[in-house]
Amino acid sequence: MDRAFFTALAHACAQALDRVHLTAEERRAHAQARAAAAHLQLLAEASNAFDATNRDLAVLLDTITRQVARFMADACTLCLLFDDGTRLEVAARHAVLTLADARPLLPGEALSDFVLQRGRPLLIPELSAEQRQELVGQAPSEGDPAYSLLCVPLRTQGRVVGTLSVGRAG
Repeated sequence: MDRAFFTALAHACAQALDRVHLTAEERRAHAQARAAAAHLQLLAEASNAFDATNRDLAVLLDTITRQVARFMADACTLCLLFDDGTRLEVAARHAVLTLADARPLLPGEALSDFVLQRGRPLLIPELSAEQRQELVGQAPSEGDPAYSLLCVPLRTQGRVVGTLSVGRAG
């Protein structure tokens, strides 16, 4: 067997493997760039929608929950802290998904106090049937998709003033 030929063949194989690896990395980089561009587009659309509310608080809160639900969830709830700072009030909610024989999914009311007290986001990747009944107010039916919740604090001028919660099925 010719040693030089075999070495050249191994080198060609290694280069082909490098090209495949680089192509996969390039695809990942393009996918990340597309995702970042999509996120920026969503932020721009949401910002424009928020600006269009003409500083009307009720319209702004409704717009926030609609935009968030439209872009990233099946349901969104926005809770604000009462002026006395002791309790939260559901200020706006929007659901784009309803399950069979159920009211719209309204995530976050029970989680909001927890997030408000800690000032940190909380993610529940998949709710158990009991958690879903307690937190969403709805027990899953046979065949319903899994449901997850995310609740984050809303901060303004350095203090937490409420929470924004999203829920997603599937």
